[in-house]
Amino acid sequence: MQLRLSYKLIVPHPFPEDPTSMYEWWAEYELEVLDEDGKLIKNVLEISWDMLDLLCWFIDNKNALLVQEIPSTNLYSSIGETIFNFYEAMDDDFDDDKLLDDVFEYRTTHGIRFALRGTNIPDIYIGVFNKVGTISFCDEKEKWSYEIDLANFLNNVERVYNDIKTPGNQLSGSS
Repeated sequence: MQLRLSYKLIVPHPFPEDPTSMYEWWAEYELEVLDEDGKLIKNVLEISWDMLDLLCWFIDNKNALLVQEIPSTNLYSSIGETIFNFYEAMDDDFDDDKLLDDVFEYRTTHGIRFALRGTNIPDIYIGVFNKVGTISFCDEKEKWSYEIDLANFLNNVERVYNDIKTPGNQLSGSS
């Protein structure tokens, strides 16, 4: 399956009085899982926010996203489910500070929530799970996971970043 980032830059910036607005690429954007024919399977994320944060997070974490496996001894069916159950199983007797630090550090490079600080989005994780690119989510009510062509998606993110930063910004597009 494919993961697509679709966007429409918001011009003018919705908060022009903010001193940092001149450094932001405010946009309406979506992350969508598509089947091989391009048919929508799951709308993973829909938000209006600084798109530069998300693009730079993907680019900065590209290597970790492509090669780093989750640091847990109890693997479930996905990254999202493994992390959810790791924290759910934690009790007062948990004393493996190194594993706790490792899982948190992993989350910072694989949890999309860390790319979009200041937002209230679900704990969606992206990365390699059992040597396959995936995007996943799990909480008390819902869980899902999709295999994706992660390398292709990340290459497309870099293309979108380069397209937008070019003078005469692309106002909309998809990866």
